Parts: sequence; C-alpha cells; structure tokens
Amino acid sequence: MHFLKQGCLALIFMLLPGCLMKPNLGTPSILVLPQSLIQLQGLSVKVPNGNNWYQGIHSQQRLDLIKKTPAGKYHTIIAFVETGYRPEKNITSEEFKSRVEAEFSLRYKRFTPVSKTFRTIEVQGVTAVRVDFTVEDKEVKYAPGKTFILTGTDLYFTHPHASRSNSGSLLIKLAFSQRYLQGEKPVELEQEMLPFLTGFTLNKISATGQKGAWITRLDSQGQELWSQSFPGFININSLQETDQGEYVAQANSRKLFGWSAEGWEIVLTQQGKLLNLQKFPSLNGGSKHAGFDNAGGSFLYGDWFSEPYNGRGYDLFVKYVDSSGQQQWLKSYGGSKVERADTGIVDGNDLLLAASSWSYGDNGGCWLVKIDNRGTVKWTKVHDTPGMDHCRSLIRYDTDNYLMTIDSFIPGKMIQTRVMKLNNQGRDLWHSDIFHLSTGIVGAAPKGLFFAGMYVPKDLSRRLFSSWATKLVSFTPAGKQKWTTDFRHMMTKSLAVTEDGGCLLGGQMYSQDTSGAWKKEASVVNISADGETRWRYIFPGKADDSTTAILTLGRAGFLAGGGLPE
Repeated sequence: MHFLKQGCLALIFMLLPGCLMKPNLGTPSILVLPQSLIQLQGLSVKVPNGNNWYQGIHSQQRLDLIKKTPAGKYHTIIAFVETGYRPEKNITSEEFKSRVEAEFSLRYKRFTPVSKTFRTIEVQGVTAVRVDFTVEDKEVKYAPGKTFILTGTDLYFTHPHASRSNSGSLLIKLAFSQRYLQGEKPVELEQEMLPFLTGFTLNKISATGQKGAWITRLDSQGQELWSQSFPGFININSLQETDQGEYVAQANSRKLFGWSAEGWEIVLTQQGKLLNLQKFPSLNGGSKHAGFDNAGGSFLYGDWFSEPYNGRGYDLFVKYVDSSGQQQWLKSYGGSKVERADTGIVDGNDLLLAASSWSYGDNGGCWLVKIDNRGTVKWTKVHDTPGMDHCRSLIRYDTDNYLMTIDSFIPGKMIQTRVMKLNNQGRDLWHSDIFHLSTGIVGAAPKGLFFAGMYVPKDLSRRLFSSWATKLVSFTPAGKQKWTTDFRHMMTKSLAVTEDGGCLLGGQMYSQDTSGAWKKEASVVNISADGETRWRYIFPGKADDSTTAILTLGRAGFLAGGGLPE
C-alpha cells in the first residue's frame, strides 16, 4: 500500500484558522493547517449561589469550581464544566445514555458502588443524561485504612456543531460531587447546584470560523494553491510522504469523558485530492496512530485500564491492522505496575514505543519496547534518570541510531531534559542533560541536529500568557552543544531540519493587540545553521492557535500540520 520515504517529522498540539501572512520563502511550501477550537468562553454557565465558590480555568476544555469545605479534615467539594468533540453529527438518546453508562463504569471502576441512576431528561429543549451516584472509595493514599463516600451528580449533553457540509458534535459535561469520610454528614447542595446544572447557554457557533482540520498548500509567496477540509473534528498528529509522492496524515478523534477515540488515516495527492479517509476503531483508552509499515499495515497504540481491573491503573496496548483496515492482532505490554504511552514511531516493519513506566525505573522511568508487525517483542530497554521521566520526542536519526528526549522532574528540586542518541538496541551512545527546560523535542538530518525546550524566564510570571520561552540548542553528531538561542514569548511544538542545515521551529507566539490583550498565534520560524533567524511568519486569527507538525520535503519545502491537544 504505502512505503515510507525518509523525512523529518515533528509533532505538536493545537490549532489555527484564519488568513495567512505571506512568508518570505525561497522554495514552494506545503502547510497543513489544523482546526479551530471552541473556547470555554463559548459556553456560559451560571456559577452556583453564594460567594464561597472559587472559579478557575483548568484548561481550555475545563472550568473548575471549588467550594470551601465544611468541618471535617478530608471533606472536598468540586464542580466542573468539561467540553470536547466527537466526529459524529447525530447520536440517538439511547446510544448517548449507553455511552454515559460505559463512561461511568470506566471512571469509577476501582470504587465500590452504593447506588447509581441514569435518566434521560430534557434541559432547555436539549436532551441530556443525568447521573446520580454514590460510591465508596477505600483507596485514598493519604488516608490509608479509611473509607470515603463519594456522592455527586453528572449531566451530559451534546450540541450540534456546524462546519460546512460535514459536522460533528460539541459534547458538554456538567458535574458536581463531594467526598467525605464515612460517618460524616454530607452537605446539602441540591438547591445550590441546580442553577449550575440547568443554567447553561450556548453562544452561536460560526460555521465560517470553525473549519475543522484542514490542509492547504501554499506556493513560495504564501499564496494558496489548494485547500482540503476535514470538519469531523479529526486531530492530525503526524505527517508522512510515501514513495508514490502522496501525503499521509495520521490522526485520531478527540477522547472525551473516557470514551474511546479512533485512529484515522488521511491520504492526499500532491494536488490535494483526497484518496482515502480510513477509520480504525479503538478500545477503552485513546489510541494514537503511529503510522504504516512497509507491508502496508498500520500500528495503533495507547493505554487502557487493565482487564480485569486489578487496581493498578494502565497497561500499554498495540493494535495492528492490515491494508484493508482489518485488525490482525491486539496485545498488551508492560510490567506489574503502570505504563502510560508517551510516543511511538514505525521503523520499517516494527513499532518502537516509548512509555512512562512505574514497573521499570525507580521513580517512573522511560521504557522502550520494539515490537514487530506480528506483535512479538524484539527488545526492551529502560532509561531511568533521578527524577520522574516522560519521553517527549523519539525519531529515527539514521539507519543505525535513534534520537530521544526525556523530561525528568524532581519535585521541589529541578526540571531537566535529557537528549539521547541510542543505537538499534536502545543502548545509550551519548546523552546531554539540559537543566530548567521541559517538553523537549528533537529534530535531525544529515546536516543538522537540533533540540528545542521550553522554560519560564525568571522575570516573567508563569501565570501570564506570555510566560513561556523557547531555547533552541544546536548539537554536533557527537552530542556536543554548538550554540543556543532563545525565543521569548514562544511555546514550541514542532521542529524540522532543512536541507541547508538550518531548521524550522513551529509553535505558538504570544503577542499583544492594540487593546493590550494577549493573543496566542501559530507561527513558524526559519533558523539558519548558525542560529540566525532568517524569517518568520504568523497565522493570525481570533482563536488561540499553534503550528502542529512539520515535515521537510527536501527542495519542495516543508509540510506543517496539527490538531487538538491530547
């Protein structure tokens, strides 16, 4: 089916609509522009009565409300609003209720149920599912031997999200709960929380402002050659080019409320014609689509609750489907504790998977596992720093080696990123520790090796939108640092090395408009082999945006893309 062409791939997370500023490019370029996202500001929720509820944005998809707890050392009360997307345009009330029941069973799997009711109701003309529940929690780590009662109410509903001819659904969850020690008296919150559960207002969603994932090719002057839109809320994770010159995007639909995500494969011609849009259904836990192998099959991977549930959390899983989309096998991997999937790449006919592991490593190590397309483990390797480890970036460097970055965090002490060169068995050939950086990514080609990590400058507050900065580090093939350069007000999410030994740095630039308000805009910066900025361009728009993936295409330019965050 497809045969991978060697290229440099970089991933990122987030979005970007809007018009394009003309970049000063010397060669034709291809860009994949990701989808816009509806902010929580598009959902108006009445805050509960009283002045002792505290409000905070947990993320762009969640608003938290926390109440002062009553007498009782362990009593906690919290309410939240959570939004997300599904590619389905319509869903029946029976199927919706069934999914809510499945989500509840997954979310409260380790708890002992006392009571639970699921009701389909109507709120302001919208069909919703209300869940009232009480469960026992006997595994509170900070209070061993004690039993807690968790009681609450969840309200789920969907709202159609128009986007051209193909549309999905905006999913919303409103919830409140309280947890207290067995024997304590719960607080009567029903009258206080009813306005919260029923007092929502959806602002009008503009179809023109919400394109979904879309692909656009630009010429050397930044003019649009063609555009392809995918409004089904597909999140593009990575880009590849086949030996036939086709462009392939690996993607997954957004996971929400514990519901399963799907893996997707999008195939386009160089002229932007859609050749194939294929879905790979997933299981409990979200799938990531690593890509296709030389035999034409595809690897999907992720993590899920172990079956039967044993109280320990997540296992890794890998699924292999053939060129027709039929599942060939599904297997779990890992040790006796918890493994969470960080990233993976297809290497010939094999999958190399990196996981944050509490089975291997003292404080949570980085566990590498190489798996062939029959599901057989070829080798494993553990890399354990003094801190808690998360693999942020993994690429094939050349025919014999890999490059990997590991974020290491020691609470109260430091954050560092380790850049590593590994051989074909995962053994450490050299590594370089860079302190006070996080979320590091790496890019390499025969003419260059670069690392980019993020930090908060000492003179800026972490609470400010403008707080993040990026440090770009150039390395020799032997792992020695050549030079570094800083980019203030930039969050980096993608990196690709160019043919002339420079690099393209993609992500999100923070800037202020004429009113003084901060904006987060998608950007790409072209940096020479000596660390000089040659040009940059920004994709302006009303939404908070970020460039999500860059793939170098030799003299043809580069391919950049993205999707919603995981």
